[in-house]
Amino acid sequence: MNTTYLALTIGPIYKTMLRARKTREVWVSSYLFSFIMQKIVEEAGKYGDIILPYPMKNPENFNGAGIFPDRLIMMLKEENLNIQEKVVGAALIKTAKELSLNATLLDNYTQISFVVINEVQLKDFEMKNEKGEAIISFIHKLNFILDNQELQAKYNATNEVFLKDLFDHKTRKKFYDLGFGNKRHSFPSILEISAQATLTPQIRNILEKDDDKSFSNEEQVEYDNFIAKLPKHQKYMAILRADGDNFGKVISEISSDIQQVKSFSETLTRFSEEAAKIINDFGGAVVYIGGDDIVCFAPVVNAQDKNIFQLVNDLNACFYDFFKEDVYKQANVSLSYGLSLTYYKYPLNEALDLSYNLLFYKSKKYEPKNCITFQLLQHSGQYRETRLTFGENYNSFLKMLDNFKDKDALLQSLTHKLMEDEKILLEVLQKKERFLGYFENHFAAESKKAATRSFIKSVQENILSSYEILNHDGKNTLIQMNTICRILKFLSKDEQQIPNALHANG
Repeated sequence: MNTTYLALTIGPIYKTMLRARKTREVWVSSYLFSFIMQKIVEEAGKYGDIILPYPMKNPENFNGAGIFPDRLIMMLKEENLNIQEKVVGAALIKTAKELSLNATLLDNYTQISFVVINEVQLKDFEMKNEKGEAIISFIHKLNFILDNQELQAKYNATNEVFLKDLFDHKTRKKFYDLGFGNKRHSFPSILEISAQATLTPQIRNILEKDDDKSFSNEEQVEYDNFIAKLPKHQKYMAILRADGDNFGKVISEISSDIQQVKSFSETLTRFSEEAAKIINDFGGAVVYIGGDDIVCFAPVVNAQDKNIFQLVNDLNACFYDFFKEDVYKQANVSLSYGLSLTYYKYPLNEALDLSYNLLFYKSKKYEPKNCITFQLLQHSGQYRETRLTFGENYNSFLKMLDNFKDKDALLQSLTHKLMEDEKILLEVLQKKERFLGYFENHFAAESKKAATRSFIKSVQENILSSYEILNHDGKNTLIQMNTICRILKFLSKDEQQIPNALHANG
């Protein structure tokens, strides 16, 4: 039997998100396309066997996140000349009706690339990987065809009327009803996310006011006082992105077994559900979570005094709980992250773009991936950026995050020593024993309290692991540690300044 495949992709998702000015508009942008794909899946299921994505039965379990990806691949029961109209046309009509959108404007705005191709034609379609080897996987071939079609698509910048309707307050309420099942009447604003640890009911009410309503004089005074008293890190919001590494290798390995592909898709969905719960429990707000692809807003430090880097650690642990079979281990699957920390007044579309670039142009370009690139963009315009690889390099960083008395002073003194003794450190880094001896001679860690000893040991471990990862580039290793110290200082609660604390007794 000559199988006929249908594959499609929808957009423009990212370009729509970049038109948003507020967190709730970003969420609406993402949820719209997820909902369209949900309707496409429902319609497509009438005409064949869906391979990807896994058809979710309980979308409400994902805390309002858009969970349907932008692509569908299926096997048709029979060739159908009108399949595009029957699937896509019907899905768009139902989407417009349920979200109270103008069907014509929605149809004009969306870009849906579509291919119907039979098994013989697909086998005749030649593709090669970077090594020049023939690609056999039908999924890779279909994705390649869709990629080319997406590149030819033209973004219609004239649909301002549609975007205005999409972000309208009445339209958002429809999205809230569908996304949250009336459990939450709005998507949180930047400060509702970043400053949740100190948010009062009165301030929450002020922040939840619709865009068209201005603050009263009393509300403005209360709001200004609230902002003035916020700890520094609560004036910054984290945008976290994650994307899977080496899943293409998994697809290549299993694509000949349709049931195994479906099982893989189901595992991605179950991971999404658990990851959404982890982010929600942390105090984050999920914009999109489709298997190995995550976008969320989160506080830098939540109401339980847990920081964003610990959230990343929890997501990684969850990931490996789901992807532990041999096929995943052999492909070395992992998650890479891009994390931006930006001031609450910083343009949201630029912060989104920053997190995107940190992930796809920094972390994903680094081999063997499995890392996080993060940037703290301060209100002054200065920025601190670095990349950490998961394992010892990241774990030692997590240990350095522990809060304890005099930590600020320790960081200040360490930063000073990194600059003062740069030439010495570049020399001793070449021999581990000499490097450890330098720390013992200068910081006498064994004579300190347990928390101080632990911190100094974590610094040593981080520097040594970075030195290996950076191919024994001592200068960049020290620059990275200096950056880490400044980011830790930003996160630290200890406001005391005790000069040369590393040299002090205790």
